[in-house]
Amino acid sequence: MFMELKPINPALLDAFDRYAKGLSAQDRIGIIFDDDSDGFSAALIVCKAIERLRGRKPDYYVSERVVSHDRFDGVVEELRAQGINKIISVDAPLDNVAKEKVRRLEEFAEVLVMDHHKMYEDLNSSRMTFLKPQLIWETESSSYPTCKFAFDLFSRVVDLNEFEWVACIGIVGDSAYNRWKEFVDKNSAKEGWKKEENIFDSGFGVISKIIYAIQVMAPGRMMEFFRFANSVNNPTALLYSPHADLLKEMDREVAEGMNQFHARAEQYPELELIWFEVRPRHSIKSLLINRISHELHPNKTVLLVQDLGGVKLNVSGRRQDFKVRVNDLLEEAVKGLEGSSGGGHIPAAAGVFMRKDLPTVKKRVMDLLKSGKCKN
Repeated sequence: MFMELKPINPALLDAFDRYAKGLSAQDRIGIIFDDDSDGFSAALIVCKAIERLRGRKPDYYVSERVVSHDRFDGVVEELRAQGINKIISVDAPLDNVAKEKVRRLEEFAEVLVMDHHKMYEDLNSSRMTFLKPQLIWETESSSYPTCKFAFDLFSRVVDLNEFEWVACIGIVGDSAYNRWKEFVDKNSAKEGWKKEENIFDSGFGVISKIIYAIQVMAPGRMMEFFRFANSVNNPTALLYSPHADLLKEMDREVAEGMNQFHARAEQYPELELIWFEVRPRHSIKSLLINRISHELHPNKTVLLVQDLGGVKLNVSGRRQDFKVRVNDLLEEAVKGLEGSSGGGHIPAAAGVFMRKDLPTVKKRVMDLLKSGKCKN
């Protein structure tokens, strides 16, 4: 598919090729990855590619949300202490981190960044190869998840055809199935899986939910599942992992959340807006809003505010028909507020803000939708 896209910067593809072909058995390679299904799958793709390129796996992994958890300084020192001299970051928008912090990675390592989020700043330098789909091709980047991006790029230098299924997990989990339907359906058929009306009920959808369940219910087991996923040769094995048991408890919470949605969600037809505030036991917001958006309101802007009892509230946004840029909507809604952040993709985004600012955020969302400022 990527070969059909119109290139706008072939030099960046050359830069990637030089970096990938330059990886050696003597290097100490560290991987930074977001621990959602896209970042997880992208890191697996990178791991498979590196093993084929140099004969052994990467040396160290950081699987935390280093951007959203303000741990970036600690991550830098962690990688430095491990003697890492090559860093590959996937699905973490490092251009949304303070530039001086990101540049500290270059003090001890050559860095490759692969990401598909909104572009904030071009970080390319003599020590950093910074890649997003929209920097290389004329393409919409939100529906080009990092796992597929990494698969396409590394396939330039090594044969990864037998690992297409790895990319499918992140494609489905990152709500990009419609764009890569043929690719995903082909790999589902290889597994003998029947086609489901809801893609999240498919084999790849269930695996993406297992990753999310670990993220929410047992984050300390994420690397355990990553190692397991890296040891198997087909996705069906992942469906029968012991980690799949976490789905049962999460599914119960999601069902409770759906009941609350039907009872309490606020609808604003003139704005094509659904507003829903929920207080679950665990952070199930992404799975809950995916169900609401995909199954009930694909052509409306759905915003879900999650209250876990702390001083901050989380918000997720979805809009499946791309008529509103939900990433810009949330970014603008929290701009300038203490301890806030927001952004993501056009159809799917997230943010965080102080509890005291809930009325302000809600009013800003409505004003932005009325103004049409975030229309796509």
